[in-house]
Amino acid sequence: MRTLDVNFSNRMCPALPCYSQQTDSSFQQWLEIRDAYSGAMRKAILDYVLLDPFEQERLGIDLLPKRSNTAGRGRLPWHESVKTAREKLTDNLYITHPVMSSILLNFQTRYKNFRLIEAELLSQVFPFTLDQLINHVSMVTENRSIVLQDHWLKDCSEIIAEDREIVEAWMPHDNEELRMVKMDHFFGSVATLTSNLLRSIVEGSLQELVQIFEVYQQGNSYEGDYPMDSLGLPVKPHPIIIFAKPQLEGSQVMFTPTVDDVIEGLNRIVDLLVTSVQQIPRIEHQLFQAVDNLEIKYISSVRNEEEMVLSAKATLQTVVTNNSHGPLRYCSIYEPYKCLLSLETENKIEATIKKEFNLRIYTNEIEKLRTMALELASLPVHVPLNLLLLDVSELNQWLIDRTRQLAHIVINKVVSVSEKFNRRICQQYDSIMRKITNKTDSTHKLVQVQNYLDTLRSYEMLQLKDKLDIAAENLLFLMDYASLSKKDITLNGNTFSWPDRISPLIRNSEMRLQREHDMAVSKLVDWQNDFTKRIAGTAAWVKTFHRKDHMSEAQHYVTDLEGINRQLEQFTEEVSLTIVLCQILV
Repeated sequence: MRTLDVNFSNRMCPALPCYSQQTDSSFQQWLEIRDAYSGAMRKAILDYVLLDPFEQERLGIDLLPKRSNTAGRGRLPWHESVKTAREKLTDNLYITHPVMSSILLNFQTRYKNFRLIEAELLSQVFPFTLDQLINHVSMVTENRSIVLQDHWLKDCSEIIAEDREIVEAWMPHDNEELRMVKMDHFFGSVATLTSNLLRSIVEGSLQELVQIFEVYQQGNSYEGDYPMDSLGLPVKPHPIIIFAKPQLEGSQVMFTPTVDDVIEGLNRIVDLLVTSVQQIPRIEHQLFQAVDNLEIKYISSVRNEEEMVLSAKATLQTVVTNNSHGPLRYCSIYEPYKCLLSLETENKIEATIKKEFNLRIYTNEIEKLRTMALELASLPVHVPLNLLLLDVSELNQWLIDRTRQLAHIVINKVVSVSEKFNRRICQQYDSIMRKITNKTDSTHKLVQVQNYLDTLRSYEMLQLKDKLDIAAENLLFLMDYASLSKKDITLNGNTFSWPDRISPLIRNSEMRLQREHDMAVSKLVDWQNDFTKRIAGTAAWVKTFHRKDHMSEAQHYVTDLEGINRQLEQFTEEVSLTIVLCQILV
C-alpha cells in the first residue's frame, strides 16, 4: 500500500485555518490525515476484490456466499410452476407483444388527456337549466364517443394492420386450431388493453365532472342583503338555473326543479357519461368484415354499479344538498308579500268594496298594492347562490301582476259605480231637457213648465251640481288609477258637458215660455173684451124680451127665453174658465 506523500501533506497545510497551523495542532492533524488516508486505501482495495469476480479468481480468494433470508424455501432456482405460469401468461396475454406497446404508446401520446366532457368548455357555457344541462352533456358525450370510434379505434386497427407480420410471427403455423386459439387470446389481450384504456378515459371524465361541482361544496347560505364587495361579477359561474314559482294553494313559493330533481338530473348525467362508451365495438369489427360469433362484441368499460360511479353520485348529491338551503332562505324576503299568494286576499278586498262607497279607503288599498309592486320591481331577477342561479323573474312578475289584479278589483268597482252614477246624471239632464223643450198645448201646461223653470235653478240644478262634484271626484280617482275605455271617456264627456249645453236651452225655454205666456194673456184680454160685448148684447136682448107682452107671440118668447138661458149658461162656463186662467196667468 502506498504511504502518504509528504508533498501532498505540505499542499494541504496552507488550506487549513491559521490557528490550526500551530505546532501542536499541526502535528495532531497530520496524524489524523495519515490514519484517514490509510483506512481509505485499505477499503478501496477490499472493495475492488469483493466487487470484481475476476479479481477474486486471480487472487485465489473464495468468498462465502451471502446469507439468504428466504421465505420458507431454500436457495433453489425458480419453481417449475412459476415458470409455467410465466410462460402461459406470456403466450396467452401477450403483455410484452410490440403491438400492445404501440397501442399503449399511441394512447399515451394522443389520447391520454382525452375526456368525454371537458370541464373548461362546460364552464364557459354555464348556466343551464337542468334539462339543457342534461341534453348538452348527452350531445357532447355522444359526439366524443363517436370520436373514439372514428379515430382511436381506427388508430389501433392500423397499428395491428401495420404490425401484422409481427403478430403472425407469434402465432403457430403448423396447427390451425391452435393458431385460432392463440389468435383469440391475442385479440382478447388487445380487448383487455383497450378496455383498461377506455376505463381510464371514463374514470378521468368522472373525476373532472365531479371536480366541476366540487368547487361548490361549501354550499350557500343567504342571510339577507349581499355585501357591497360581492356585488361585482361572480368569481365562478353558476351551473344550474332553478326557477321560483308561486303556489296559491299553499300560499308559498315552490322551486322547479326541486332539490331531488337536481340530484336525479346529475345522476342521469353521470349515467350518460358512463353509458356513452358502452357500445363501442371491439377492434375485430374494424379489421374483419364479419365478426358475428364474438361472445363480447363491445369493449368492456365502466359499469353503472361500480364504486367509482356510485362515489361520484354520492359526491354530487352532497354538493347539491349543501346548496339547497340558499333558495329557501332567500324566500324570506317575500314574507311581506305573502298576502299576495293567498286566495283570502281577494275575499277581503271584495268584502271591503261591498261596504260603504269610500274613495279614501279605496285609495289606501290601491296605494298599498302599488307600493308592493314598486318594491317587487326593485328586487333582482337572478340571485346567485353558488351552485344554483335562482331565477325569480316569473315569481316577481306574477306578484306584480297580482297586485294589479287586486287593484283592478277596486278600480272596476269605482268604474262600475261611476258609470251608473254618470248615467243617472245624464238621464236627469235629459229629463230636464225634454220637459223644458217640449211644446205646451195648453195654458195649464205652459204654467206648469214656467213654474218648473222657476224652481229648476234653485233646486234641481243645485242638486245636479253636487252630483257633478261627486262624479268629478270619481273621475279624478279613475284618471289616477284606471285606463278608461273610449266608451267611458265619451260618457264622462257627456256628463260634464251637460251644464254648458243645458244653460242655453234653459234660457231659450224661458224666453219662449214668456212669449207664450204673453200671448196667452193677450188672448185672455181679447176674450174679456169680446165677453163684455157679448154680455152687453145679451143684456139688450133681455131688455127687449121684457117689453114683449103679446100672448100671440108666446111661443116665440119661450124660444127666446131658452136662448137667453143657454147664453147665460155659456157665460157662466166661460167665466169659470176665465177665472181659472186668470189665477194661472196672474
